[in-house]
Amino acid sequence: MAFESRRLIFSQDELITAALDFCHHDRIALPDAEVEGVEFVSQADPALTLIFRVKGPMDIDQVTLSQAQLVNALALFCKRKEIPLPMSSEKQVHCEDGKIALQFEMLHRIPCEKSAALA
Repeated sequence: MAFESRRLIFSQDELITAALDFCHHDRIALPDAEVEGVEFVSQADPALTLIFRVKGPMDIDQVTLSQAQLVNALALFCKRKEIPLPMSSEKQVHCEDGKIALQFEMLHRIPCEKSAALA
């Protein structure tokens, strides 16, 4: 079997765009404010938190996306930017040099003829 691994690395601006577009697409409520920053937790259950610059202390100032939501957000971003993605693959997100990476891993079953392998 052949193993294929592919990794896409996103800038912070791309990450914020992907997360906001996903929230609009999935009708996740967002504060009426600008994004001030992001936090990525890359432990057992990765998550991304968007931090907003809100006007008052009672306003919701952050929205958190689970790993599954973040994978879907990045996949939606790639689809809209016409970046081809493998459909049947294991997808994971992790932090790499301070940037978020979307990793695809696939096993390919390649038939191997015994006579060709022995020659």
